[in-house]
Amino acid sequence: VRNGLPILGEMEPGQTFSMRGTQYRYLENKGDGNHLVIHDASLSAGQWGTVGTTSYNGSVIDGRMRDFHDALPSVIRRQVQPVQATFPDDFANAPTGWWNLDAALDFGGTPNNPIDLWEGGHVFWKLDMNHPSVTEAMRNDITAYTPGGEKKAFALSLADLMSVSGPNLGFPDMLSRNGVNNLSWALRTRARDNVAWLVIAMGDIRARGGLLASNLHPINAYDVFNVPRPALILRDQDGAWTSSF
Repeated sequence: VRNGLPILGEMEPGQTFSMRGTQYRYLENKGDGNHLVIHDASLSAGQWGTVGTTSYNGSVIDGRMRDFHDALPSVIRRQVQPVQATFPDDFANAPTGWWNLDAALDFGGTPNNPIDLWEGGHVFWKLDMNHPSVTEAMRNDITAYTPGGEKKAFALSLADLMSVSGPNLGFPDMLSRNGVNNLSWALRTRARDNVAWLVIAMGDIRARGGLLASNLHPINAYDVFNVPRPALILRDQDGAWTSSF
C-alpha cells in the first residue's frame, strides 16, 4: 500500500506526478536512491532579496524555500535528503546578460511573432557552462545529496537547470520550462548586482516560455518575475511512502 505516492526509482525525467495533491516534475536520478524533483508550479510572487543582497543563503527566496519544506506533509518531509548547507555566491565575473554572449548561448529557435526581437529575433535555451565566461564556482554549483548538510527545499542554480535541460532530460525542450500559469521563476544564481537569472514565462509579450534571461527585474521586485519554484532531493526508502500521516 503506497497511498498513491510515486515510486521515484521507476520514474523518467520530465514525468509529472502528484504527492499529496501537489504536482511535481521528476528531474533527475542522482544515484544511490536519491532523486531530484521540482514543484511543478510557482509559489506566489515575492522578492528574491532586498537591494544589496549578495547571497542566496539567508535571502528572502531561501527563506521561502525553507518555509515550503517545513510545511510539507510529514510523510514527504521524512524523505527529503540533506543538501549543501550553503551554496556558492562567487559569480562576480560570470555572464551578466545575453547581449554579448552569442558564443555561450544555444539559440532555441526563432520567434513566432515579429515582436519577439530580443537579440536579433532569437530566444535562448541553454548556456554553455564550459564557456570561458562561466566561472568555476558557477559551473560547479550543482545541488547534491550531502550527508551532514541541511534538509531543505531550494531554488535550482543555473548549473542545475542546465544539467537537466535537453532531450530526454527533466526539461526536454524550452517550453517545458515555462512556468505554470505563465509565471516566470527565479534561479538561485545571481547574474549581477541586484539581478538574478530567470526562466521567463510565455506571459511576457516579448518572450517564449522557457527563455533563459539575466538582464531583467531587480531582486527586490515584487512581481511575477521573482517567484520561487522549490526543488527537493528525495529518497524513497524505509517504507515511509506507506505511512498515512
